[in-house]
Amino acid sequence: MKKLILICEILIVLVFLTRIALIGEVIKTSDSPEGFLSVSTAAANSATVDSHKTPVKDVLDDGLAEEKKLLSILLEKNKALDARQDYLMDEAIRLNSLKDEILLSIGQLQDLENNLAVTLENIKNTNDQKYKDLAKIYECAPAEWVGAIIEKLDSETAATIIMKMKNKSAGKILGYLSPGKSIEITREITRAAQTP
Repeated sequence: MKKLILICEILIVLVFLTRIALIGEVIKTSDSPEGFLSVSTAAANSATVDSHKTPVKDVLDDGLAEEKKLLSILLEKNKALDARQDYLMDEAIRLNSLKDEILLSIGQLQDLENNLAVTLENIKNTNDQKYKDLAKIYECAPAEWVGAIIEKLDSETAATIIMKMKNKSAGKILGYLSPGKSIEITREITRAAQTP
């Protein structure tokens, strides 16, 4: 065991001497012993080491500043789009309301038009019946007397009455009219025939 301790002590001394020799070699290769241990040399060595490193990041500098700026722009645009969407929805509701009002008005106008058409048809039928009745009365009266009455009527009324009469009675009455009045009545009759 003593031999083992002695061997360990020898090894430790050898390691220690090797280290001293290595340090001596480093000192010899440097310019001077003061340069090896000087502060300026250490600072220069530190500067060369720092130049190879990445720059130190400032803790206050935020790397996400650009992303935050983009996010704020997107949020503003989103708010603007939401406001625009709300406006468009309100306009769509307003336009649908106007559309409903217009459709209701169109329906009411169509009803009025239908009622007016029925009323006009009734008036036309009533007038037509009156002219037929008047024509029957004039057919029963003496032709000279009817001719004198028709001579004083306007051309349209006279033509309507003549058209409602039988041909034989109408021909007798036209014989008692002046040629000018007969021409006016004939023109009215042909105009009425051309009108649908």
